[in-house]
Amino acid sequence: MSRTKKAVRNSMVGLITQLLTLILSFVMASVFVKTLGGEYLGANGLFSNVIAILSFSELGVGAAIAYSLYQPLHDGDMTRIAAIMAFFAKVYMCVGLLIIALSICILPFLDMFVKGNMIPNMGLYFFLFACNTAVSYFLSYKRTLLIADQKSYVTDTNNLWSKLLVAVFQIGFLFFHNYLGFLIVQIVGTVVANLLINRKANQLYHDVFALKNTRMSASDLAIIKKSTMGIMGQKFGSIVVRDTNNLLVSSFAGLFITGIFTSYMTIFNGIQMIISQALNALIASIGNLTADNNSERLHTWLKRHIFLTWTIAYFSAVYLLSLITPFVRIWLGDNYRFSFLITLFLVLNFYISQTRMTFLSFVQAQGLFVKMGIKSMVEAVLNLILCLVFLFILKMGVLGIILGTTSVHILLNIWFEPRLVYKDGFGKRVPAGYFAVYGLKLTYTFGVGVLIYICAEMIFGSGILDFVGRTLFTTCVSIAMYLLVTIKNDAFIFYWNYLKKNLIHKGMGLIKKENI
Repeated sequence: MSRTKKAVRNSMVGLITQLLTLILSFVMASVFVKTLGGEYLGANGLFSNVIAILSFSELGVGAAIAYSLYQPLHDGDMTRIAAIMAFFAKVYMCVGLLIIALSICILPFLDMFVKGNMIPNMGLYFFLFACNTAVSYFLSYKRTLLIADQKSYVTDTNNLWSKLLVAVFQIGFLFFHNYLGFLIVQIVGTVVANLLINRKANQLYHDVFALKNTRMSASDLAIIKKSTMGIMGQKFGSIVVRDTNNLLVSSFAGLFITGIFTSYMTIFNGIQMIISQALNALIASIGNLTADNNSERLHTWLKRHIFLTWTIAYFSAVYLLSLITPFVRIWLGDNYRFSFLITLFLVLNFYISQTRMTFLSFVQAQGLFVKMGIKSMVEAVLNLILCLVFLFILKMGVLGIILGTTSVHILLNIWFEPRLVYKDGFGKRVPAGYFAVYGLKLTYTFGVGVLIYICAEMIFGSGILDFVGRTLFTTCVSIAMYLLVTIKNDAFIFYWNYLKKNLIHKGMGLIKKENI
């Protein structure tokens, strides 16, 4: 099967999986608020953020090992793959144990992250949350091999079925107001899902895991160490930017506001997961193409990938600006929504993050981890400083925390990552006019989004039927405005021809066969 077909299959399965997972998240959050209240929802979000920070102990080894697997998978070198995977298993066992140890150490200081009163048994709940993460590290290392070998559809299918079953039991416990049972079911689900994926990996790579006592070469170890140092900086940056922002909200606004923030993040993170799943499926293909040393084809992929991520960012931003506030009002109630100004900057941060996905994918596929790691550490420090300035000096509250992240995107991320990929990945300068075009695209996207929002507010009310009408209105106008500026673009023509060839024509062929 060609790289393109593998990438499309992985992307489609990942897209469906994450879409259903997002729907599950909405159902779960809705039941959560109605049964346990906003404080428990906020605590659940707080636990996730603290555990994400503790997971920094993983240091980016997983991504470094995934990168080190591309070449031996391309060459069919089973011994080398077996040695890398054996090393991976040992590292992840240590990471899991370290997370448990760190969570025990942090238990006495948990109240520092909460403004006001904590929920009952908060320490026990936090420890169970940590155990779930640790268990995933003990058992999940074989997933990386499947993903690196362009078989992420296998892991996605496993994730989907396990999450569906776990969600059924968790919702049952929520109706009985039993948060303890909710967390225990989560741990059991993680164990079972990983055991099943391990069995599948053993079947698909029997020759790899049959090899025992393999030792990793010094060159592979050096690659992993070098990559890990860079990825460690990236992880540090992403953790500080994403998770400490949430901790700041919890520490200075309380659990209820954290619950509102968590509900918005459920939407943003859910959409992010869908997009990332689809685009991450392309990373292995990019890595495989990099191993072929075909710079011209790789650069063609880059240009098409830039167009693809902007298309995703455009529609995501427009839909979010128009629909997120009325959706939250219907989903959780009027008390769980932010002002339009806060929403606007949340969407702006989301848009910029999506447009960065192309260069982040190429950084990972091409192994450009070291400079990226240094940048991410600078990003983390700058983000924290700016958030604190907006929060304490300018007294801007939740909006200030969000503006801190926006400022870092503009001051650092937007220009650094394209420059890194073009200079170190392709040995070229960033194309003339790239940043001007980026600014025009951003302005156009938010001009369209705000215009649709204003018109929709004038036309539609707050009911469910109004929301459906608002969605249809947003869809029609956003597509028309998108086609207005893209219909003659080379990348648009490429994707349109690909869709016609592989979806429309094949679909028509199936219809003709049925009629015969």
